[in-house]
Amino acid sequence: MGAPVRTSTECERCLAGRLADRLTECGINPNSVSNILLHVGNMVKKYEIPTDIKSKLWKEIASNDRLLRCFLDDRLRRSRIGAELAKIAMEEADNVPRGYMRFRWLSWLSAAASSLGWSLQRYTDWGEGGLTGLGGVPPLDDTEEAFEIVSTGSSIVLVAGGLPEYHIDSVLLEYLTLMGRKVSVIAKFSPIFYDVTVKEVREISPWVKVAPAGDGPNSGFRPSTASGEAKDLMEESDLVISKGVENFISLQGEPPDTPTLHLLSVGCGPVARAVGVPIGSVVAFLVG
Repeated sequence: MGAPVRTSTECERCLAGRLADRLTECGINPNSVSNILLHVGNMVKKYEIPTDIKSKLWKEIASNDRLLRCFLDDRLRRSRIGAELAKIAMEEADNVPRGYMRFRWLSWLSAAASSLGWSLQRYTDWGEGGLTGLGGVPPLDDTEEAFEIVSTGSSIVLVAGGLPEYHIDSVLLEYLTLMGRKVSVIAKFSPIFYDVTVKEVREISPWVKVAPAGDGPNSGFRPSTASGEAKDLMEESDLVISKGVENFISLQGEPPDTPTLHLLSVGCGPVARAVGVPIGSVVAFLVG
């Protein structure tokens, strides 16, 4: 794996552009949007780690009722679409041979779905053409090595990402449960942007054990600040599945002792360079 992800002007363009899209859709005054984007630029200069920017920014958004409602309404809208896509995924999965082939297929799908929060428009045609052609073969594909761990181990923990994508992640978790594995999930206690919460995991996947990631709505997951329950799950598991860019950035700085399969869509230059793949790549790779 390459150098750690650090904040750059690319992060400013990426985050500011996504924020501008969301706020404009919500009818926020253009002058207010401009001020917020300027604030993002100042934060990029102040914080070294991109996830720290998102954590700070969310705390400010959450203190403004209108901005908060803008994101909460949008995450629920995207969640409904994610739930519909998950139904298609379950049907398509039945056409994939069980064992490694189905694990690989569902892992790739989960990785591709990590863009459902910010880049929903990229996947709105899933319902028409099915899901089997998504993304091609990831440039980094360690699913075979990960499946060996799954085959010999007994316990797997998912460090969850967004709510919209979690519906699809749940299909992978259901298959792992069908294989006889003990499956657990680490999720946020309260929402931050599009992240799934403990309560939502319990509603979508009532058969899994779920633990809060830690105190406060922080972007990404850091073992050093994790809740006791989350630390126990990490230590007890044979494989960690980490979802999305934010968790990748955090765990890159604090890699778990347990082998970790990162499933993500690479949407920006700093992450692309750290992973060693082109922007837009869907990857599944094992660390540890």
